[in-house]
Amino acid sequence: MIKKNLPLFFSFCLIISVLACQNDKREDKKSKETAKIEKLASEVKAEKIKTIFYSLPSPLELTILFKREGVEYHYEELHDPKKRDAYVTTVKKALNLGVYGADLSYAGLFAKHADAIQFFSVSQVMAEDLGIGQTFQREFITRLEKNAANKDTLLQVISDFFLENDSYLKDQNQQDISTYVLVGGWIEGLYLGTHMISAKTSSTGIKEIIIGQLNSLDNLILLLSDIGKSIELNNLKDNMILLREYYNEVDYVKIDESEIKTKQESDEILIDNQQHRHEMNDSTLLKITETVTEIRNSIIR
Repeated sequence: MIKKNLPLFFSFCLIISVLACQNDKREDKKSKETAKIEKLASEVKAEKIKTIFYSLPSPLELTILFKREGVEYHYEELHDPKKRDAYVTTVKKALNLGVYGADLSYAGLFAKHADAIQFFSVSQVMAEDLGIGQTFQREFITRLEKNAANKDTLLQVISDFFLENDSYLKDQNQQDISTYVLVGGWIEGLYLGTHMISAKTSSTGIKEIIIGQLNSLDNLILLLSDIGKSIELNNLKDNMILLREYYNEVDYVKIDESEIKTKQESDEILIDNQQHRHEMNDSTLLKITETVTEIRNSIIR
């Protein structure tokens, strides 16, 4: 009886073996396809992030906009370089590297040579701690020291540095650190722009610059939402979202035909293609200023 069933048994085992082999091949193929899809998704995400990075203004660009509207230089509003050693976590170091970078921009733009070297040196140490000190080359310090009396050259050196530093940060696969640096620099830029106001500062101009940063704010919130979670980061993101809510109070007013004609004749550019202008009242400006200050204080604390 047993002998009669042996061929049947072996046939059954062979069928099971073949099916198992086919199943393994299908699973292997499925696994490779999944890995391919995940790799493609990761590459698409990386390109999207890089596009967002390059859409954000550098601290120097933001500083130039505010200076055109009449802001002045007050050293006491800048972040204390002596607090550099107070930051021990990667998040804090990167955020404050962004802050010091914005302060470097202000010092350079107002031809404060000694202050510029001070902020550059602090930034260099912090960048090296984070492993991104490649762009803080000795060449920049040497050029800063040699051109103390030349405002234009001083500004050119700082501009060259920011171009190289921005490109390095945005091209490296270090999304977290790059995001923190960009957030810190952007917040400090807005903070200084709203705290160095003088009697000759154009309130309307300041409001227009702040309104113009809406897209950057949205992108920064998007980047923060895409990286790791912690109480510190959650608080930062929540405060950025609160700041975003105040932008909803900005009014969009349709420009009448006579104003459009006047603007066209004077070669002025309309705010957008829909021929609307943005209006921000003083109450909204105050809310945004106070929220930016709170975020900045939480960063440098």
